[in-house]
Amino acid sequence: MNTSSASPPTPNLELVHKAIQEYQPNPSRVSFSNLKPFHDSIVALRGKKASYAVIADLLQQNGVKTSRARVAEYGASSWTVGKGANGGDGAASSYLPRRRLCHQPR
Repeated sequence: MNTSSASPPTPNLELVHKAIQEYQPNPSRVSFSNLKPFHDSIVALRGKKASYAVIADLLQQNGVKTSRARVAEYGASSWTVGKGANGGDGAASSYLPRRRLCHQPR
């Protein structure tokens, strides 16, 4: 029986703040703007329920420098652009297949 009540170490806030101040983004991070020419293909693949990983693999196999995270980021940003609150008609957001987060009656 282990009766030790060791509490987790207290974070060093000074080190956290210093790390945040010194943080530099990775300059080699691939922009998702190179995915714009493939927008219709990405939309079509998402419509066929292809995962972002599958789409990224397909693009990489055909010479496009990207990653699953970048394809997902592109999808999230490009499909939310047309949402009605900012004056758009919402058409762009209709491309993204909707996922139900819980069991809801249809």
